[in-house]
Amino acid sequence: MAYCWRFDPGARNADELVVVMDIELTREGYIIGEPDFADEGRLRNDRFYRAAAENARRAVLECEPYTELPQGQYDDSPVTCHRRTFAARFSSDRPAARFIAGLFAATLGFLAIALVLLAAAAQPARAQLTVDIVKGFAEPLPIAITDFNASEGEQARIGADIAQVISDNLARSGLFKPIDQRAFIQDAASVQNGPRFADWRLINAKALVSGGVETNPDGRLRVSFRLWDVLAEQQMTGLAYVTTPANWRRIAHIISDAIYKRLTGEDGYFDTRIVYIAESGPQDRRDKRLAIMDQDGANH
Repeated sequence: MAYCWRFDPGARNADELVVVMDIELTREGYIIGEPDFADEGRLRNDRFYRAAAENARRAVLECEPYTELPQGQYDDSPVTCHRRTFAARFSSDRPAARFIAGLFAATLGFLAIALVLLAAAAQPARAQLTVDIVKGFAEPLPIAITDFNASEGEQARIGADIAQVISDNLARSGLFKPIDQRAFIQDAASVQNGPRFADWRLINAKALVSGGVETNPDGRLRVSFRLWDVLAEQQMTGLAYVTTPANWRRIAHIISDAIYKRLTGEDGYFDTRIVYIAESGPQDRRDKRLAIMDQDGANH
């Protein structure tokens, strides 16, 4: 079970969260039906508890089949988790989790999940199921990035291009997994009035990026974006930039940096340029010149 635990955006520092669920097992150790949460009221009313409960449910389902231990019975067995690296922030009013050694990382302290495991096998053995997760497991965070909404043709093209650059930047970092837009249920225009979070959870999005592109009276572009926490159902950050239409790509890099910093706690590197030596001409008489390009190879 060491790699089954997930802790998603929206869950606060969870050292006091305890999730209790009932599960029933077959003789082969597989779960029958869905886990039954004991505290249904808190599940409905506390979004942070709901985020932790979803992770507990997923961890339990992904870890089957369970092996019955000799002379033991699964009953109120704790699953412990300490110093777990996780792709999450604590809450909207606290800093993002620190990014350490290539992993999303932060300290959970100690998180106990009490699992009431009702074994279906006759005369089951009695034992304690304890899981200590001490290794980092960096799974790319599923993130949905809509085209930036616009009312006119050229603006719409720029909006789609901005979304694509952001998607490419985040995917290239290895820490995010942009979701194919063909899977989206809610369209980019209606997201401007507020996300339907249930639709985004259906496609397993943990974070959502939406935005818009407008042309000011002076001809400059106004590009805005919002980053949403899908599980917590709230905005994490949102900014707007004004620039010339020709500068849209740099705005995409700046937005990528803002998203990266909000989700990892570290400064992004997408709005950077690379200086290099470019060569041309015959093999025996090469011309060399100093050149510059964006970090993604564009504008060289």
